[in-house]
Amino acid sequence: MRDALILYAVIRDIEHAISRRVVVPASITLPQVHIVLQILFGWEDCHLWQFEFGKVDYACTDVDDDFGSPGRECRSARAVSLADALGAKRKFSYWYDFGDDWFVDIKFERRIASDQVVVPVCTEGARAGPPDDCGGVPGCFRLLEVLAGPADEEREHFVEWLGGEFDPEAFDLVGTSARLKRAFTLRKSRAKPTTLKSG
Repeated sequence: MRDALILYAVIRDIEHAISRRVVVPASITLPQVHIVLQILFGWEDCHLWQFEFGKVDYACTDVDDDFGSPGRECRSARAVSLADALGAKRKFSYWYDFGDDWFVDIKFERRIASDQVVVPVCTEGARAGPPDDCGGVPGCFRLLEVLAGPADEEREHFVEWLGGEFDPEAFDLVGTSARLKRAFTLRKSRAKPTTLKSG
């Protein structure tokens, strides 16, 4: 019987929570968790990222002087499993886009025995993820303010940039799980796991 892990993820500093609950295989690696989070929040995987577990950071690339903070150990996330990085910890965080600075706080809720979870499955979610490159939390607030206002040139610009209207309250649970299944089924069919676009 294989094990699976239940994770609850919420974007930091957003008043009305943008959250997701997902079940992942216990064997999942940190680069794969990154892909899961990108799909859960609708991001485009076009920026750098890292995970933070206690006082240890796991970077998206080979570690050099550009990564790590004073007093913190920095390692490459490559080939590191979530279970090994977690150890006895129950919480960790994900930092995506070192300019917009999206932080996702993630709680490991529990381990379950399941032969059914061979790819990640989203079981719950609230609200739409913020668009990539919108300017972080302040930019997202400004975007939503403009979209909620009357039609004008600035609103038209944002709608065109987004490729259509954006509903901040919408979350497609079925579609999200389908994208997870498609992404991880494709990866399992390859000899070597890959990520989406790197950045």
